[in-house]
Amino acid sequence: MASLADKMLILKGERMGEGDLELGHKMMRGFLKMLSKQSIKPKSIFFLGDSVRLATKNSQVLEFLQQIQEDGVELLLCKAAVEWYQIEGEIAIGKVTSTGLWLERLGSLEVISL
Repeated sequence: MASLADKMLILKGERMGEGDLELGHKMMRGFLKMLSKQSIKPKSIFFLGDSVRLATKNSQVLEFLQQIQEDGVELLLCKAAVEWYQIEGEIAIGKVTSTGLWLERLGSLEVISL
C-alpha cells in the first residue's frame, strides 16, 4: 500500500465534491478529521483557491489542521488566494507562500489533488 508520507495534498476548495454545499463542507470536515488521526500523514498540504478559508480563526476544521500541523505536516497557503479573499488578518495556521515554494514541492513530492 502506498504511503502518504512522500506526498503533497492540494486542496482546491473548502469543500469536497460537487453539488450540495452543506454535504461538501461535511465531507471536507470528515476528511480532515480522519487525516488528523492517521499515524502517517502527507509531507505537505497546499491550500489553493477558497480552501485557504479552512485555515482561518473561525474555521470549523481548525482543530484538525492544528493536529495535522503539530504532527509535522507543512501547511502552505496560496498567497494570491489569501489576498484575493482579503483574509490576511484571519489566518490562524499554516504559512502563506508564493508560487515558488509550491513549485519546489511539486518537484520533490508526488501530488494528490482534491
